[in-house]
Amino acid sequence: MAEALTYCLGIDGGGTKTEGVLTDLRGRVLARAKMGASNPNDVGFSTSVRLLADMIRDLLREGDVPADRVSAFAGIAGALALRDAMRDAILAEIPALGALAVDSDFTNLLSAATPSGQGICLICGTGSVCFARDQGQLWRVGGWGYLLDDAGSGYDIGRMALQTALKAYDGRADREAALPLTEALTQHYKKPPHELISDIYANGKPYIASCAPVVFRLAHQGDEICEEILRVNAEALAACITTAHRSLASDATVPVILGGSINVKEAPTWTERIKNALPSSVASSVSLQILDQPPVFGALAEALRAVKAQEMESVFNDYRSVFSSTYLS
Repeated sequence: MAEALTYCLGIDGGGTKTEGVLTDLRGRVLARAKMGASNPNDVGFSTSVRLLADMIRDLLREGDVPADRVSAFAGIAGALALRDAMRDAILAEIPALGALAVDSDFTNLLSAATPSGQGICLICGTGSVCFARDQGQLWRVGGWGYLLDDAGSGYDIGRMALQTALKAYDGRADREAALPLTEALTQHYKKPPHELISDIYANGKPYIASCAPVVFRLAHQGDEICEEILRVNAEALAACITTAHRSLASDATVPVILGGSINVKEAPTWTERIKNALPSSVASSVSLQILDQPPVFGALAEALRAVKAQEMESVFNDYRSVFSSTYLS
C-alpha cells in the first residue's frame, strides 16, 4: 500500500482554526486550505468530521490528485479519545483515501520538531495541554477541558481577567486597581465587562480567550493584576512540564516544543516566564523551543512517516526544506 502513496496530506486543527496542506513526497506544496475550529469537544463530533472531510476534498480538488494516492494525517485538538472513531467517520465520507490516521494536535508539534517525534510538547492557545512521548509511549498531563482543567490557556487567562473586572464592578475587588484592566476589556469587547454576560455564554471559550492579549499587553506595561494572572498561569504550565518530564527515562536534554497561539505570539517573554517557574533541576534538563515550522508541517511529517518509515531520518530535512520554500512562496 505505502509504495502506491505518492502524496502527503496534513491537517492541524485547534479550537479556533484548522489548516490543511497537500504536498508531494519531496515536500512541494500543491494545495493549502484554512477553515474554522475542529476540536470535536467544542464544535461536536459530526461538525468536526464534516469540516475535516470537506477540507480533504478541497485539497484533493485544488491539488488535482487522486485520493487513493494520498497518505493523510490529521492532528486535531481534543481528538485523542476519539481518533479511531474520527478516522472511521472521515473514511466513510472519503473511502478512496489511500491512508488516514487521526490523533491529537500534540503529535504535530513533536513530529514537526524532530524526525523521531520524541520529547515533550506544551500547547497553549485557546486551550492548553501537555504531552510526553518516548519510544511509542505517551503520557498526558492536564488539558482535561475548560470546565475542569485548562490552566495556562488563553481561555483561563481571559477568564481570570473578566472575573477580576466583574469582582471590581460589584465591589469584591479593588475597583481602582482593576480600572486599567476594566477599561482595556471594555475597549476590546466594545462594551463594559458587566454587560458581556449574554455574549460570554453565547460565544463560549474562544470569546473569553480572545481577551488574553489584553492581559499580556497590560502586564508588559507593569499592571500588577495582569502580572499576577500571568504568574499563576505560567506556574500551572511549568507544573505540567515538570510532571511530564518525570515520565521520560532520558539523560539527554529533552526538547519541550511550545505550540499554540499564546506560546507563539507571546514569545520570548512568555517562554521565559514558564522557564523561570520550573524547578532548577528540570530547567537544566529541558530545552524550551518555539517551532520554526507551522504545526501543519508536523501533520505532513506523520503522513510521510506512513510512506517512508524506514527512511525518515534521512528524508526529513530535505522534505522540510522543500516544504518551507514552497509553503512560504
